[in-house]
Amino acid sequence: MACTFVRVASAAGSRISAIWDAVIINNAKWSCFDPSAGANAKVYRCYDAAKSVDFYVYVDDNQADYSIIQLWEGWDAVGHAGIGSNVSDTEGYLLRLYAVYGTYVIVNDHRIIIATGFNNLQSYIGQLKRIDETKNMPVCIIMEESTSYYNPLGFMDSPYQCAWRALFNHVGAVNKIIHAVGKQSTFLYARTIAGTYVFQETDIYDDDSKLVLGQLDGACFLYSGDKSFNNGEIISCEDGDWMVQGGSYSTMYSAAVRLI
Repeated sequence: MACTFVRVASAAGSRISAIWDAVIINNAKWSCFDPSAGANAKVYRCYDAAKSVDFYVYVDDNQADYSIIQLWEGWDAVGHAGIGSNVSDTEGYLLRLYAVYGTYVIVNDHRIIIATGFNNLQSYIGQLKRIDETKNMPVCIIMEESTSYYNPLGFMDSPYQCAWRALFNHVGAVNKIIHAVGKQSTFLYARTIAGTYVFQETDIYDDDSKLVLGQLDGACFLYSGDKSFNNGEIISCEDGDWMVQGGSYSTMYSAAVRLI
């Protein structure tokens, strides 16, 4: 696992060079699969056969401030088109990854977290800590086309606002809504007798079956109940530093991510 802090220019194409090409593909399980997917657009693959991980992330970086993201089952690098199933909003809204200015890029073999100072937004793309590692169940937690700037990782699946989706659930159903266990609770982390904090990696369940698929890998969902932390505050815990962000909407919807 690696956490890298980068400063990303607000210009078309800048996020590919600063984040995906310079940081993410340094991990051996990630690669650039199609470098010519469009104008300032590329496709990246996360592949780990031993762990039943295989998915593709299309990154259209041809806008200022954000990238358009698509999560695909497969990709044709000759025809430059997705193959099979993909994650999409049921209302047809585009998925947007904001990552400009000061940005933490947190990468491991099977998922990425991008936490940006731009409106204090956090996005999660890739696998959970799966209950059953024989099942390929990548998820995407990300903003849509809204300009309200809810923090995706602290909010919920909501048309136009944020997408919380699994490419497949545990029985292979496609593009399924997922939720945090205990969403809207006001008790989503703990404080110890030493005055330190414990952020638990949040259990995630499938909306259809109501069964837990796994946990957010290095992230703790906080929603809107707690007002103890400021945007961008870094909290030292026994397992490392965690950063809390809550977006820039009038109500903060917060999450904490582990900076390792």
